[in-house]
Amino acid sequence: MMTLLFPRKIDRIAYLIRMLIFVFLCAPVSLEMARVEEEEYVPSLSLLLVSFIALIYWFMFIVRPRCRDCGWSPWISIVSFVPFLNLCLWIALLFPSSISARDEKADPVTAANGGKPPRLS
Repeated sequence: MMTLLFPRKIDRIAYLIRMLIFVFLCAPVSLEMARVEEEEYVPSLSLLLVSFIALIYWFMFIVRPRCRDCGWSPWISIVSFVPFLNLCLWIALLFPSSISARDEKADPVTAANGGKPPRLS
């Protein structure tokens, strides 16, 4: 159950499903907060707190692990807070991971030799 809620690795399909769930669950909150044309509207503290917690969960447990699975630095996930660049990042994360990132046990020396261990002379 813990790995379902707080994953260390996310493949493409799981990432897509989590992003769609996140978007559909956050849509009512976004619509509620978009009522700015009403003069006396002030968003409630609970609504802001739920939005903040959802944003932190999305960043820490959806985008960051997927960046790591793609072979990128987890620091690239900070781009997801920049408008319009976040859409580019979300689309880029839907593409397949690099081979070296999927195989965590791959030795760079062995990979450079075509999968053969290095010869000692």
